[in-house]
Amino acid sequence: MAVSNKTEGNCFLCGKPFFEPHVIWDNYNDSVRLCLHSKCATKLAVRLGREAINCEKIETPKEKPKEKKVVKPEKDPIKDIVRDLIKEMADDYDIFEDEVTDTAHFMHDLGLDSMSYIEVLAMLEKKFKITLPESELENLNTIDECTEIVRVYQKNC
Repeated sequence: MAVSNKTEGNCFLCGKPFFEPHVIWDNYNDSVRLCLHSKCATKLAVRLGREAINCEKIETPKEKPKEKKVVKPEKDPIKDIVRDLIKEMADDYDIFEDEVTDTAHFMHDLGLDSMSYIEVLAMLEKKFKITLPESELENLNTIDECTEIVRVYQKNC
């Protein structure tokens, strides 16, 4: 009996695939070789009347799990406020909250009309105490774009 480090193939006894190293069962004079899970090898040994000691338990090496680096998005208070304003507006237009994303286009994705753009402009001016020219209406298409415009006009004040 030998140990195989391959994890490919299926157990001869149960038919399940290997997800760990497994036992290669040598029958007496190596005329029959079977790949088995270690539990299945023990069962086979009992059935054949051989001692279970012949079927050694295979310990898979315990590797330390790799630490996943979770990149937390930076808190952006301006974007959070803009997002909340648009979600509040979406409620008035019967738009589901999960449809409102930072990159969702107000007109194409959310179905807002041109009057809604004026409402967005007015809400941003009121909330951030800035003055936005109507020429910026064409640039207020997503939460990301609104956030950038607010930043630009806050710096200019």
